[in-house]
Amino acid sequence: MVRAKAGTETSAEPQRLPPNGPVFDNNNKQQHTKERNKMKTITNAKLVTLSQAYKYMSGAMVLAILGWVIKCMTGNAAFPKPPIPLVASVPPDETAPLDMTTRMNNLDAAIKNAVGGGTIQTGLKNAALASVF
Repeated sequence: MVRAKAGTETSAEPQRLPPNGPVFDNNNKQQHTKERNKMKTITNAKLVTLSQAYKYMSGAMVLAILGWVIKCMTGNAAFPKPPIPLVASVPPDETAPLDMTTRMNNLDAAIKNAVGGGTIQTGLKNAALASVF
């Protein structure tokens, strides 16, 4: 006898599974397939990742890539108004972040000044490189 609740008894035998696993009738099989397909679509979702290799590139390489990005994004219909402007606004807007073209020009000047310079010029180049990121 199996107790269902305290004080009540029933003679129901526990349900046993067949040796090859549970048996699904056609309705349960369709439901199981739908659930599995639902999980498959979730697990097969494309994960977009961003390469962070630019952090280990030289300043000249970052400068070249930055110029390419500005060229490709200028006039691109997919990015009509990027969060960081590509060119300086006219008239200048103090509330807007520094535009990418100015950052590229600052990095170019800092790289040229750091070629024969000392620690101060190298520090300025690293600061300009950090502002690009």
